[in-house]
Amino acid sequence: MTSTRTSDVDDQTLVEYALGLDIDYKSWPSRWTCGRNSIPTHVELFSYTEYPLSIRAKSNYRVAAKLIQAAAGKGHDDAELSNEHVVEVGGSAIHYGSATSLYVQVYEGGCELDCPGTHTDDCSPGCDPDFDFCLGESCEGDCHGTRRYTAAFREGVALAEQAEHGYPVLDEEDYSALEDEKFQENLQAALDDLRGDFCLDEERDHEAVVERAHEDLRDLKYEAWSAGEVSTRRVAEVYSEHRDSHFDALARDFLRGAITGQIELIAA
Repeated sequence: MTSTRTSDVDDQTLVEYALGLDIDYKSWPSRWTCGRNSIPTHVELFSYTEYPLSIRAKSNYRVAAKLIQAAAGKGHDDAELSNEHVVEVGGSAIHYGSATSLYVQVYEGGCELDCPGTHTDDCSPGCDPDFDFCLGESCEGDCHGTRRYTAAFREGVALAEQAEHGYPVLDEEDYSALEDEKFQENLQAALDDLRGDFCLDEERDHEAVVERAHEDLRDLKYEAWSAGEVSTRRVAEVYSEHRDSHFDALARDFLRGAITGQIELIAA
């Protein structure tokens, strides 16, 4: 059965995404990393970076990866064959860090090893892609138009189009879970930093303050300038306020306690 997303993707859109095969940084195996003789068979459809992290990009990536992998498995008894249609490559170097990318095979079966490459537009007859800048269906050995699109590619393009032109979050539940996970991670880091400011406090006091401040700290999630982020200044303010209350309460309890040798006063 064809998904609603897949049935909405027209051939022109598929062709446009398939052009990524001719772009080194959007294709795999890439001529940049695997040599000039490499023949790209997959295109990048989703990616994200850990720093700076876009929660939407990472959520869409992991949701899309599962759906595309599921689409790749349909109609294939050979699990290994279906897995070849979806390739995850992590740690790709970019100018501000590293990226994790999801590459999806465009055509069923890929291209034979003796195919000079996959091309579009125009080029001179006899153009050798290993030495020349080749484009065009007139290139001998061109693979475009001779392969059926994989189910994984159709599903991936549909998802990419949905995220780009429709509702930008593919799965609200996954997005919220990832947002909360990142917030809790950042909140814990901020609280750990605060321990150095109150190094004389015992661990049990620190835990009591965090417990007392739990709801107010949790509400900082809605003050964040970006999903999952937390203001260390606001964490310090909330923590300090509840720390004062905690030690005030301890002082009151101490003063109300009986002192050895003192006559206990009983309220009339």
